[in-house]
Amino acid sequence: VKTGDASAAGTELGPIIDRANQQRLVGIIDRAASEANMVVHGGVGEGELATGYFITPSMFEIDDVQHDLVQDELFGPIVSLERFGDEAEALAMANATRYGLAASVYTSDLNRSMRM
Repeated sequence: VKTGDASAAGTELGPIIDRANQQRLVGIIDRAASEANMVVHGGVGEGELATGYFITPSMFEIDDVQHDLVQDELFGPIVSLERFGDEAEALAMANATRYGLAASVYTSDLNRSMRM
């Protein structure tokens, strides 16, 4: 994901609204790194991204659907991945969130994706 000036061509992810939210997201990333498998390590932008309120994307593999990364809307570039065994388990996991947050199913089986 190309992170940078939101008005620049090719940018896919602009800055966070302010420093307080940047630091809040860094805290979430740091805590989650000790509790979950970090697949992509993001955080405060470096280089030319160090001058703004940039957060580069993070991705975590989560086993516990009660984890804050699954249950809370984070308002930042942090994604949780949850593996499932069968469709019933996947639907139960998606329905186990407090707020009905968004969920996506990635599969090579088109019929499965349409059913779900």
